Amino acid sequence: MKVVRVGSVDTALSAVSWVLVGGAVWLGVGEVFRRDRPPAPAVRERASLASAPEAEQATVRLERLERLWSRDLRQTLIEPAPEPVPEPPPAAAAAPVRLPRLAATFVESGRSWGLFVEVDGAIRVRTASGKIGEFRIVEVVSGAATLRLGSREFEVRVPTREEPGTARRRGRAPW
Repeated sequence: MKVVRVGSVDTALSAVSWVLVGGAVWLGVGEVFRRDRPPAPAVRERASLASAPEAEQATVRLERLERLWSRDLRQTLIEPAPEPVPEPPPAAAAAPVRLPRLAATFVESGRSWGLFVEVDGAIRVRTASGKIGEFRIVEVVSGAATLRLGSREFEVRVPTREEPGTARRRGRAPW
């Protein structure tokens, strides 16, 4: 009986396993890259004799590449992004409408008036369907009036004591 050293058997088994694993990896990598290669000339002839749908698919693939083949090689492959279109400036905000103030209303049966303080401080008494500045007076009711400017309507009210800036100071004058 021969005596075999254990170390050499382990080394031999390790070498064999590495060769088997390496061979399997080599075959797998070759198979992956072989799919990307064009077929050999004999295979090309068989493909041309194959069914019509496969030939049409090949023609479609060639048509897709025709754009690239006809392209000038000095041009870039990726088209630059188009210049961003600047947004138009926002429309100028209309100046706020300065409404005349309503100081008092007078309502009788069938007739009504409003005591208006214009923007310039002038005091005017106007009836419903009259004008105050550039506004047309649509209606005057007890404590309120409706004004129209173009297609917009505004309602002005007689200020009450509870509203800020309308309460009177009570007590002695400071002077």
